[in-house]
Amino acid sequence: MNIVSLLTPKAKVYTISTKMSVRQVLEIFDANKFAILPLLDEEGRYISTISEGDLLRFIKKEGKLDLLELEKKSILEVDVYRPYSYLKIDSPFEKIYKLSLEQNFIPLVDDRDVFIGIVKRKELLENLHR
Repeated sequence: MNIVSLLTPKAKVYTISTKMSVRQVLEIFDANKFAILPLLDEEGRYISTISEGDLLRFIKKEGKLDLLELEKKSILEVDVYRPYSYLKIDSPFEKIYKLSLEQNFIPLVDDRDVFIGIVKRKELLENLHR
């Protein structure tokens, strides 16, 4: 199976940046109804994922719901409870399949660790069913 055919390219994936504030990320989650998003650095390299749960735990720990205060907090201050693992675009299909059993999507990177897109578990399973 050609994994590139299952790739949702970076241009079609909502991502968040290490330069964003907690408030900005909250607004992206709210506007787009996502539960988890890839976090990229300034050069587009994959860093981790941030989930709604990570944000809720951060707000609880901070004890503040003031959006002005959350604007001052960097997304890098948020602890990630369960980061998604990533794979290289040329990873064997077996690795991609096994990781899809644990994650809703698999971030894929090139040989410089630059994020190039995701493979969604749903699309992978639909393709295997054909």
